[in-house]
Amino acid sequence: MAAETGDSPAPSVPGSAGRPAALLRRNRPRRPPPGPHRTRPREIPARLAGRYPAELSGGQRQRVAIARALVCEPKLIICDEVTSALDVSVQASVVELLRSLMNDGPSMIFVTHNLAVVRSISDEVVVLSEGRAVESGRTDQVLAAPSHPYTRSLLAATLEVPTS
Repeated sequence: MAAETGDSPAPSVPGSAGRPAALLRRNRPRRPPPGPHRTRPREIPARLAGRYPAELSGGQRQRVAIARALVCEPKLIICDEVTSALDVSVQASVVELLRSLMNDGPSMIFVTHNLAVVRSISDEVVVLSEGRAVESGRTDQVLAAPSHPYTRSLLAATLEVPTS
């Protein structure tokens, strides 16, 4: 959500959220205009509509980033440390938002060191250490009985995130 280039100011939240779709439409055949749910995606609360990214909290910025990704209707979203700079209560609300998208939204890959987030949202997990997969399988099984020391160390350093 960096500022626009040139002399134009940074876009407001709706402008920022709609920009990826506008750029994508330049390279695709014409489709009908998006419905009302796409002008302000459900992930962005109405009270944020007139604000600018610099005026938002970390959690609000994450919601805008998620909305920006969703407005293009991708089949896959990669969430890289999506909760890393957020306090625990805000982490839980972002995780809940992502959980709400799982049934009717795109597939998601989560890259994180926070195994509480993994436990609360993932069906399967691959644990990487030094660029190599050291453990993988169903999340509940891997995290209940980790076989690799790195997985055990990640679990020991994990705070719990509420699951509902």
